[in-house]
Amino acid sequence: DPTRTTQNGTTTTVYDHLNDDGEDITVQASALSDLTLTKVDNAGGSIQPGSSFDWTITVANSGAGAVAFTSGQTIMSDTLPGDASYYPQGVVTVVNGTPATTGTINCSITGLSLTCVAGTVVTLPVNSSFSITFAVTPTAGGDLVNTATVDPDGNITETNETNNTGTSTVSVL
Repeated sequence: DPTRTTQNGTTTTVYDHLNDDGEDITVQASALSDLTLTKVDNAGGSIQPGSSFDWTITVANSGAGAVAFTSGQTIMSDTLPGDASYYPQGVVTVVNGTPATTGTINCSITGLSLTCVAGTVVTLPVNSSFSITFAVTPTAGGDLVNTATVDPDGNITETNETNNTGTSTVSVL
């Protein structure tokens, strides 16, 4: 039987040529990414109607390999709760973490839809991230329960698909 060792994403299989007719081979396995998404608010749990708070969404790659979205692919999506008048319509500024992502990420809010789309090839190196922050001004009471998703179309193969969403709830009293 062969002996297998794995180090830094490379699996080496060694056959005992004295007792086995196999050949020594090396298989290079791709290091996979792990996209994560967190969504937080600065409301402290609740606010009054007409008051504002911010939601911040952070997308990160905590896996062992880089991520690449091709131009036009959706990187992140978020169906916003409540009424479209609660949100600033249009472009949302993207802030890169360290190390920075490369390429152009276009984020915008249209109605109740927040999307971030790759404007060019977008690469998230290992341990990189980007975030967006936007103001919310609800005018009616109720809970604003909101979940955002990174890689909503499943374009990226990852080690863990269960951490691709982030949820935040703000009560409007």
